[in-house]
Amino acid sequence: MAAFATTILICLLSMICFTGCSSDEEGQSPLPTPKVVKPIAKPAPQGPGPPATQDKGKGGIEARLSLIMETGGAEKKKPAPAAAQEEGEALEQGGFHTVRKGESLASIAGLQETYSDPLKWPVVFRLNLDKLGDLSPGEDFPERPLPEGLRLRIVTAEEANKQVRNRTGHEWVINVLSTTHKHEIALATVALAKKGYPIYITQGQVKGKKWMRLRVGFFESKGEADALGKKIQDLMNLGDPWITKASQEELREFGGF
Repeated sequence: MAAFATTILICLLSMICFTGCSSDEEGQSPLPTPKVVKPIAKPAPQGPGPPATQDKGKGGIEARLSLIMETGGAEKKKPAPAAAQEEGEALEQGGFHTVRKGESLASIAGLQETYSDPLKWPVVFRLNLDKLGDLSPGEDFPERPLPEGLRLRIVTAEEANKQVRNRTGHEWVINVLSTTHKHEIALATVALAKKGYPIYITQGQVKGKKWMRLRVGFFESKGEADALGKKIQDLMNLGDPWITKASQEELREFGGF
């Protein structure tokens, strides 16, 4: 009897434990699914951008030509063997001039054996940009002494006459600038020469004043001259260039270069 009572007690205790465990398990709610929190990507700090172009607000032809001067240098090239031979032949024919002590572009252009006119210094400069293109421009540019011993290309009289004949009928020119100030002509001439334009300078008197005219030529038609004149206007910002017909005397004087 005692054994039976013990058995029943053990059974009761077992049922109580099973029920308690089941109640605890049922009362637990499932754990919530963890949320994945993505970090907010912050934009990388940006450095300062390129400086804005500033208008220096300077007036005068010097300011308007400053950028052209900085970017208009001529590219230096080593002469090829054929070119060197051609140079030697031209030297024998008088196609070169060796700079003597104290000589300048203007004094060389004024020599009887070259062009007999100091105002033709742009011809000397334009033909020798590979050697003279790095010279700093200024009011005294045409009269500034050149390095002694420098050999410069010169257009011979025969070459000039042939070029004039080839330009028969090419009488239209672009008048880029008219001024009484030597330094304005010098700056504009150097700027255009470095850009490869066939420039020349004429001179005349108006109401007792000497005026210098910077011109680009020569062209077969007015339309051709007008189109190039607009490009020069955009480049130089010196006002509207005007297109005109050069006289036969002017063509003979400057058309050979």
